[in-house]
Amino acid sequence: WTAHSAEDGQTYYFNAVTGESSWELPPGASVPSGGAADFLGGWSAHTTDDGQIYYYNAETDESTWDPP
Repeated sequence: WTAHSAEDGQTYYFNAVTGESSWELPPGASVPSGGAADFLGGWSAHTTDDGQIYYYNAETDESTWDPP
């Protein structure tokens, strides 16, 4: 699970493995302080203006709709 900020500033949580998201921190999940949305290998999660999540790899300049 990773923490993300919605456009209105609310924090939501996203599981890149299952594609699930939640407004509440799921049981057993731990998120680093600061709500890092970074993944291994240079990937990070981002939200479009219409609320869709996409993934960007700063090391390779790739982007995808599918979780890395």
